[in-house]
Amino acid sequence: MVSTWAIMSSSLSHLFISFSPLRSIQLVHLIKKMHSPKGVVFYSSRKTREASSNLRESLESIRNVGIMAHIDAGKTTTTERILFCSGFTRYLGEVDDGDTVMDYMKQERERGITINSAAITFDWKGYKLNLIDTPGHIDFTFEVERVLRVLDGAVALLDGAAGVQVLLIIQTHPPSRDYNYFINKTRFRLLVCGSRLTVMVYQGSLLSIKWTSSMHVAIKQLNQWRISFIRPQYSYKQYPLGKGKEFSGVVDLVSLTVYIWEGKYDDSKTVAFPLKYEGISELSQFLEENKDIAMDSVLNEVFTARQKMIDQLAMHDDSVLEVVMTDGYQPLLLNESAITDSLRRVTCEGIAVPVLMGSSLRNVGVTLLIDAIANYLPSPSDRVIDLPDSLKSFYAFAFKVIHDKSRGPLVFLRIYSGSVTPSTLLYNATQDKTERVSKVLLALADEYKEMKVMSEGNIAVVAGLKHTMTGDTLVLSKELKDDVLSSVNKLKAPVIPQPMFFCTIEPDSSGQQEDLDHALSCITREDPSLRVSYDSESGQTVLSGMGELHLEVTLDRIINEYKISARLGELQIAYRESPTLTVKESDHVKRVHKNQVQEINVELTLSPSSVSGSEPVVDIHTSPLSDEIRGAITNGVKLACTHGPIFSYPVIQVQVSIDSISISPNATLPAISSVISQCVSKAMKVAGMQLLEPFMKLEIKVPNSYLSPVLSELTGHRRGIVSDVRDDDNDSKQLSVSVPLSSLKGYSTKLRSITSGTGSFVSQFSHYEPVPERIRNKIGSESFYNDFDA
Repeated sequence: MVSTWAIMSSSLSHLFISFSPLRSIQLVHLIKKMHSPKGVVFYSSRKTREASSNLRESLESIRNVGIMAHIDAGKTTTTERILFCSGFTRYLGEVDDGDTVMDYMKQERERGITINSAAITFDWKGYKLNLIDTPGHIDFTFEVERVLRVLDGAVALLDGAAGVQVLLIIQTHPPSRDYNYFINKTRFRLLVCGSRLTVMVYQGSLLSIKWTSSMHVAIKQLNQWRISFIRPQYSYKQYPLGKGKEFSGVVDLVSLTVYIWEGKYDDSKTVAFPLKYEGISELSQFLEENKDIAMDSVLNEVFTARQKMIDQLAMHDDSVLEVVMTDGYQPLLLNESAITDSLRRVTCEGIAVPVLMGSSLRNVGVTLLIDAIANYLPSPSDRVIDLPDSLKSFYAFAFKVIHDKSRGPLVFLRIYSGSVTPSTLLYNATQDKTERVSKVLLALADEYKEMKVMSEGNIAVVAGLKHTMTGDTLVLSKELKDDVLSSVNKLKAPVIPQPMFFCTIEPDSSGQQEDLDHALSCITREDPSLRVSYDSESGQTVLSGMGELHLEVTLDRIINEYKISARLGELQIAYRESPTLTVKESDHVKRVHKNQVQEINVELTLSPSSVSGSEPVVDIHTSPLSDEIRGAITNGVKLACTHGPIFSYPVIQVQVSIDSISISPNATLPAISSVISQCVSKAMKVAGMQLLEPFMKLEIKVPNSYLSPVLSELTGHRRGIVSDVRDDDNDSKQLSVSVPLSSLKGYSTKLRSITSGTGSFVSQFSHYEPVPERIRNKIGSESFYNDFDA
């Protein structure tokens, strides 16, 4: 049978050229032209750079990169392979064995999941890579969000069999971020790049029989989802060799180099065949003898894929378009460096996303992934923010705090300008406090290396800052506070999600209550998505978090790290209360304190608010008041909103307008807050308060044969509202459903029962809705349980 080697030219010129064995002379002539100095450099897809033992500290050499993915997609496994291939570690850490470098917490190793983001720095061919591994469980999404806030690029791992999963969508959803992606755990690896925050996708199990369909399904899903969470167009940078268990390697479409892994899928045993004249002959012989792969089909598919990649670049890069439109243009002759430069430009601009393939578990293709991080993801110089001259001396953002047993609180900083050294005096513009840095450190997972200086573009760890929190901005002096607040590039703190569950926490011995309070203070400073409050009626401490696992891990840390015997009460749902009517209320208080008369008169209006969030909206429509009095009024409103009149749940979606207020000269600020709080509480009692319950958005994947019973069960007593049903692949459906949190009791077990163990789901908070009257009457005694599934 006569085979055809097809090379599809630019779609812009609509030119199609085919080669057959009968026209081999033309093919040989074309391949020989590749040896020309103007032709392609075929020896490597990586830029030729000398590995340096001393890291170059120029901004262009730094890569601040994170790893993100759906739970169990292979983030930590990929990170461990990257560290091994870079020479940072001498052994391969395994999640199942509990000996990974990045998952160092006891709770992480016992559960086999990432809970705490960990940072590490290593050298790769003259580049300095600051790599952060992030959690994948929905309870720890805030940990991912605050880390991505300060990165320039990210590697997103996709399970190729499962495709684009919901947690990856959640992590990449904010439109202000841009990403790169790398797909893991199925037959191929994707490298995807965006802009601002550029993301790479890695798929790391190339052993699936369905590798071909999985690969194309994942690409299709990525392009479908880009409307919602990412703009770029996804394009292969590599092409796989072999199917399923016969997977042998990849072809780099930029350099036209074939990488084949020998032995037991070991990246250190790689055979590279440049697709030049003698390289094709050697590769053809190797494939026929060792892999039983036909050379003709490989070249046909590779050249077609390369042309498609060039077509996509030409649509967005004028330099490539000019070459494509030149008379006599041939796709094989486009210079490798020109393609590499073009890919980096469109990647950093968020236009296109290169896709890589491989297998992290088998350590296949990981070095090519690291090359792509260095070559295509942006450096800090590509993400320079426009600062006034006054802030260029030093400008940093605190994105994480941890407590070290020997060093005390350690603050992770992203430095946007200037440098920091030990003994530097820093002004916290957010907290309005000045603190001195005692030590400057470089993070190496759970170990730290002391540094003399950390400069612009880097991620530094500093000790000695006792008041700095996540989201604070640091500069050199208090005189710069106005410049920070007025800057158009003011660094905004990440939005802290509202807790979904709460329970009481108490020590086994009352003598440990003070120690427990200290432990909770440290942990909530590390993790702002945890909240601690005190019930004045019962005298109990209340701990609120994002889910049952979140609270369990917190208790585990208190017991093991702080050596406090403590226990949690029953898990309860975080209901809310909200007004339905607009009411006016007034109050008059006259008190004598230390022989001085304090008299306060206030008139206010309380009404429903359409503004989402937990904070009440406070409007003051009176004569000019000092900032201190305005603050006291706001504090009084917030105090009243901590407990509603129905079941003492916090009040949200409320607006309070201060219509008039008169204050005697001797009135104190606490007295003002007390009167305002009392007046707001009186207004809420007649404002038609309603009880609100949290609704969760579920993303459910089920086989087609189980779709009907799953929908029936959800829309029945669970009160689910189906918003979307879409094809996930040939055999399953993906459902988007809003369900009351209270109805999710035991749902994980029920879904497994209905689908014979084949169904799966994840959930995230969506919104609050009023509780139906028939259910509201039961909530007083049935709002808690211990077996919530999420």
